Amino acid sequence: MNRKTALRACPVCGKRRAEILAAMRYAVPEGFPLPAESDIVACLGCGMVYADTSGTQADYDRYYADFANYENPNGQGSGMEGADARRLEQSVDWLAPRIGAKNARIIDIGCVQGGLLMALARRGFSSLSGIDPSPRCVDLLRAAGFSGHQGSFGHIPAECGKYDFIIASHVLEHVVDVREAFSALRQLLAPGGKIYIKTPDAGRYYNRKGTLPFQEINQEHINHFDLFHLDMLCAAHGLHVTDVVRKSIGERQEQNYAVGVLLAEKEQEACIAPPSSEATHLKQLFAAYILESRRRLDSFSEKIRGRAVAFWGAGRGRNGCWQTLSSGGKRRSSPLSTAIRASRASVSRAASFSLPKRVCVNSPMTP
Repeated sequence: MNRKTALRACPVCGKRRAEILAAMRYAVPEGFPLPAESDIVACLGCGMVYADTSGTQADYDRYYADFANYENPNGQGSGMEGADARRLEQSVDWLAPRIGAKNARIIDIGCVQGGLLMALARRGFSSLSGIDPSPRCVDLLRAAGFSGHQGSFGHIPAECGKYDFIIASHVLEHVVDVREAFSALRQLLAPGGKIYIKTPDAGRYYNRKGTLPFQEINQEHINHFDLFHLDMLCAAHGLHVTDVVRKSIGERQEQNYAVGVLLAEKEQEACIAPPSSEATHLKQLFAAYILESRRRLDSFSEKIRGRAVAFWGAGRGRNGCWQTLSSGGKRRSSPLSTAIRASRASVSRAASFSLPKRVCVNSPMTP
């Protein structure tokens, strides 16, 4: 067992002793604000799995403000593309009866272009706001008629007050200081209000088929929650979980994205749950995912050895694959002499967004 004192405290329990599950390296462009390598670790205190990144919250805030590409009109969360629009409408099907009053004050933190807010507006909800670190996303949000604020969990704008319903959908997996984020959530929550939390379910990475090796490990997703650790985190910050849902999103069953959903409300006191046998399950499942990714990458490497390979559509996941292969797998004993050529045709539609600078290239090098 390879143990270390982590650079970063566990986002759930705050301890620093951890077991290394994988050592990741990434290909990054010049001037990129995020570190080029980090360990994926499991906390020895509570079993939470996370990236032991040396990046600060300020580094990640700068990345999401200046380098990420979430203002792409066809990007996830925009609601402009068919599958994305249907996903957001399904989310509102679940949310609407739990929000209740149409005039409830609602805020979406990490709202990108406001696709979920637009879906809520179509159902008659009228008091809608969003916070996002990207100034371009905030401009788009305001242009759509919503109250938009540039900020993050660590920098909540002063003009924000209290809200009856707070949305943190696909956000907490991106945050360095999760405990600071929960303090911000509590401060924004009005008496009797509720918080909606959705993250990828790391306990089900292993069962997701049809994806690239190591696709779930990238520089953006630095916290790998399952529902057990989300519930533990809520309890530690005085939030009582009222609803728990495991679901999958996606058009094709073999590529469905596993997520966990919690609805929580404020309690009087925080409660630190003692470790249980369930705390080790995430580490075991994540380790199995890493082993399966290694096996699949080895198999693919053998098939293309010595050949020229072109990937049609070089998105973030495919960039990760072709960068890994063209590197020769620097941590492996059998380098590949493979010419990798990636077509950018699939992203050329968004050329107005200065893609050569702004496309996030996340390339995990095989541990």
